[in-house]
Amino acid sequence: MSYNFKSAGELNPIDKLPEILLDCEGKKIADAKEWSKHAKYLKEMLKYYMYGEVFDNSRNFRVSGEVLFSEEVHGRQAIHEFVKVTFGENDKRLSLFAEITRPNKPGRFRVITYIAFPNARDYEIEHEAVVKRNYAIALFNYEQLAPDKSGADLKSLPLCEMLGEDLDLKAVGLWAFCNMRLIDYLEETEYSLKDNYIVTGHSRNGKAALCAGIFDERVKVTVPNNSGCGGCGCFRYLGPRGQITQNTEKVESLERITKTFPHWFSENLNQFYDSDKNYSESSALNNKLPFDLHFNKALVAPRALLSLEAYGDEWANPEGSKITHDAARPVFDFLGVPENIDIRFREGGHDFGMRDWLELLDFCDKV
Repeated sequence: MSYNFKSAGELNPIDKLPEILLDCEGKKIADAKEWSKHAKYLKEMLKYYMYGEVFDNSRNFRVSGEVLFSEEVHGRQAIHEFVKVTFGENDKRLSLFAEITRPNKPGRFRVITYIAFPNARDYEIEHEAVVKRNYAIALFNYEQLAPDKSGADLKSLPLCEMLGEDLDLKAVGLWAFCNMRLIDYLEETEYSLKDNYIVTGHSRNGKAALCAGIFDERVKVTVPNNSGCGGCGCFRYLGPRGQITQNTEKVESLERITKTFPHWFSENLNQFYDSDKNYSESSALNNKLPFDLHFNKALVAPRALLSLEAYGDEWANPEGSKITHDAARPVFDFLGVPENIDIRFREGGHDFGMRDWLELLDFCDKV
């Protein structure tokens, strides 16, 4: 089904967070069946206004994997592998490389796919997750097939040429796509618990993890860390701990992120810059947007979502993250899974350390 989405000039202002449990005609969503139908519409809305085209796992990319190197680690209690994951259509084939650490024993294990910056492997985290708790970690460098370079011509990338040069393909959606192809490979292994994946990432990779969690139903737990603007933050309301300041110098705004990183999201998002910079504490930024980031969070439901935040990470909008968390929660309540959404704050700044991983693992153990 195709939808006719309006331009910013055709939309009426919404000076608060848009209601998510209302259908296109403004009627209250009555049950889970109606929500499922509405969620399909909302996903297409997010593709149009924010992510660009995002492929789910319904298209067969003929994924295969080759283990290039394998060794026993952590006192022979785990196996660490380098894997070449190859995929494509017809004669066009591309590869990405992943590092996988898994328990060194028989059985199937829940795999955490980690959209990561370079050199992200951490032995302490591995020992906690893999040896002590029986998870596997599959991480990959996010830039392999879609470089994170502002102003880059994404259409010239081999990945975009393969998917379709005429499509609106942007970096965050492409990083999520790579995560889906890694899951395709994991689905065929003897150690992965099928259809039961956890996806995580930090900062811009947290934005990609949220995108992957929305569009890949095989992901059962989505855990963005310090993902901020375009992730688990908020477009309309900006603030540090406990207050709304609308200070675009201290908290990242939609305008700042789309100007600085135009390759991350669809150009359709550029329509929603604000012209009046005299924001009061009660005014809402970007009020022509027909959605806000609580929509992204709610579209993970009924699967699980944990948002990891830091009070000292003002740029990532901790107060806005709390606002959209509270606004997404009614969808999880409506679907009968209130335990499947949580937000955890810690002291400190913009990083992804052991404290965050312990929160991730504790949440996954529970849900």
